[in-house]
Amino acid sequence: MSKLRDSSEPLSVFLFRQVGWRKGSKVAAFIAAWGIYSESLRPADERSLLGYAVFWGESRATAFREQELFRLVFPQLSTPEPLWRTIRRSVVRSDDRDAVAGTVMVVRGDWAA
Repeated sequence: MSKLRDSSEPLSVFLFRQVGWRKGSKVAAFIAAWGIYSESLRPADERSLLGYAVFWGESRATAFREQELFRLVFPQLSTPEPLWRTIRRSVVRSDDRDAVAGTVMVVRGDWAA
């Protein structure tokens, strides 16, 4: 995947530039869904793709397809956890899950790092 042109590029622009609108939207949805799943666990709990699938009531195959698309854009990451932490820090109202999920598309950062 190509490098960012601007290190303060919104995640949505980065994703859409990397894989197009349809796949970029799916990757953004996976990041947000992962974040909601992750926050439902205690800090000491292990986060896993199987746990994600169970949490959302998805098949294992669907979860693996979502991860595969995510890794097309972020091959160095096995899960969106590090991205989610970056996104989460940028949200002012930490108790509002909808606000957090909506922020995924507009947060600026160095996504290719």
